[in-house]
Amino acid sequence: MLHHVELWVPDLEPAKESWGWLLESLGYRPYQAWRAGRSWILGQTYVVVEQSPAQTAAVHERTRPGINHLAFHVVGHAAFDALVEAAPEHGWTLLFADRHPFAGGPAHRAAYLENAAGFEIELVMTAAPGEQGAAAPGDGEAPLRFEELSGHDLLLRAWRDDAADVDAVIQGLNDPEVTRWGLPAARVDQAGAREFIRRTADRWAGGRFASYCIADATTGAPLGSVALHNISVPMGHAGIGYWLLPRARGRGAVTHAVNLLSAWAFDTLGLHRIELGHAIGNDSSCRVAERCGYPYEGVSRGYLPATPAGTFHDMHRHARLSTDPAPGVHGS
Repeated sequence: MLHHVELWVPDLEPAKESWGWLLESLGYRPYQAWRAGRSWILGQTYVVVEQSPAQTAAVHERTRPGINHLAFHVVGHAAFDALVEAAPEHGWTLLFADRHPFAGGPAHRAAYLENAAGFEIELVMTAAPGEQGAAAPGDGEAPLRFEELSGHDLLLRAWRDDAADVDAVIQGLNDPEVTRWGLPAARVDQAGAREFIRRTADRWAGGRFASYCIADATTGAPLGSVALHNISVPMGHAGIGYWLLPRARGRGAVTHAVNLLSAWAFDTLGLHRIELGHAIGNDSSCRVAERCGYPYEGVSRGYLPATPAGTFHDMHRHARLSTDPAPGVHGS
C-alpha cells in the first residue's frame, strides 16, 4: 500500500489553495501543517506539498524524467462533472479540452488538469453502481484498450462530443441509405447523437464493442463509423459493421477502414474470425466484403430487423479468418 507522496512546490501559498481544494473535494482531510508545507490524508495514505529550502530548481517540469502526474478516482458522473466545473476557480486549467472527457481514449472517461505551477492531475471517473454508463456486469470480458489507427489518409479515432461529430452522427444515422439497411429506429436528434457518442465510449470498458469514428487524417473531419461488435476474445471472434456519410462515399474509405480495424482485431486482440453481414440487396456492402477479403459463406434467413418494424431482411454472411491472406484493395 502506498504510504505517502511528497511534492516539492515552488510557492506554497497557491499550492495550498489548488491542492487543498482538490484533495479535500476528493475526501482527504487536512493532516499536518508546518512553515514550509501541508499534508492531507485519506485512509493510511497522505499527500504532502512542501516548499523545501533544499530545492535545486524554481520550476516544476512534468515532461522531464520523474512523476508526470497523479491520478485520482472519482465515483459518479455528477461528482466528476462538478469537480471539473469548479476546478478553474481553484487554480486548475483543463488540459486537452477538445477531447474532454475522452482524452485518454473512449474507454477511459477522465479529466486532465494542470495548476499554475505546472503540476498535472488526472480525475478518473468510475460510474456509480446502477448509474448509466457503467460497464455491463457479468459479460465476462476485460475492458478493451483503445488506440488510434491510421493509414490510407484515414484516421480511426474516438468519437468526440463536439459540433462536427454530433452533426456527423445526426446525418449518418438519419441518412436514407443507412436506415434502409440498418436497424429501424426513430429519427436521431442532437440529444440522440450525443447519447450515441457517450455510449460508444462507455462500451469499450465492457470489452464487447470497439467503435471508431472514420476521419480524414489531415483535417480530422468525421466521415463515418466502423465498429467491432459482439467481441469475444476467449472465443476468438467478433462482427464488424460500418456506415459512411454521403460526402465520403466512392473513394474507398469504408474498404480501408474495415481493413485497418480487421488488422487491429487480428494482430492486437488476437481474434481468429470476424463476420461481416449485410442485407441481401445491399450490393455496395457485398463489394466491400469482397474487397476486404471476407468471402461469402451463405444466407441467414430473416436475420436483420428491417423497416417497417416487425419485418426482417435475409442476410448475406461473409467472414474472414486471421489465417486468410491479407486482401489487396481494388476499386473505390
